[in-house]
Amino acid sequence: MIIKDNPKVDIIIANYNHAEFLPDAIDSVLNQTYSNWKLTIVDDFSSDETRKIIDFYLRKDDRVNVIYHNKNKGYGEALITGIENTNNPFIGILDSDDYLESNAVFRSLLEFQRAKGILMTYSMMQLCSDDINCPTSHFNPPDKFIIPSGKTFLDLCPKGFSFYLIQHFKVFKRKAYIKTGGIKRNLRKSVDKDIIFKMEEVGKIKFIPEILYRKRTHAKQITKLYKHKPEIMKQIMEVVNDAKRRRGII
Repeated sequence: MIIKDNPKVDIIIANYNHAEFLPDAIDSVLNQTYSNWKLTIVDDFSSDETRKIIDFYLRKDDRVNVIYHNKNKGYGEALITGIENTNNPFIGILDSDDYLESNAVFRSLLEFQRAKGILMTYSMMQLCSDDINCPTSHFNPPDKFIIPSGKTFLDLCPKGFSFYLIQHFKVFKRKAYIKTGGIKRNLRKSVDKDIIFKMEEVGKIKFIPEILYRKRTHAKQITKLYKHKPEIMKQIMEVVNDAKRRRGII
């Protein structure tokens, strides 16, 4: 299959102190079978070896770009910075400790081409260990990624949590994202939910029943989860209640 008009895709990586994982993420973009992309890495004031790694890739491929924050602003603000510097019709989000399958961008664009009128796609993902090439035994069946007919993602997680995994690999139309008003400012947690709630409010989102994304589980991630659990819970409910207000539920 050929992607009509060969549209360019902006891929955004928001990074903070993930120097040990960042090369895998960047390499997974460089290895895409679909080559018309621009990668923007937004570094959120890292204190590790991130700059050396980014400098290497800037020399290696002119499709790689970087923006440095002069202070730590959080994941949401880093994504906002990246998205504000896009000018192409499609945007994809890749976390700095994760990995794209080589056909991820092509397969996402193919779904936009096949299913007219959709504004965002998302796929299945495989959980991996510290080694991105070592999948864990935990695997969710495809039905856990599909929003049942007549339901919204908000219906599935009224209190912030859901067994439905609508997260990665997200690709959305830039014009649709702008129509939503964008990611909530100063949001450090629950950014994925904020994007998904807003995108489904302006149009259709489509599930791709293929693994296009590898999500790494590692010690830093787990430590951060427990350390910031009260903040995570607070921001999850903020995002959920914001969505309910926009929809006139509360």
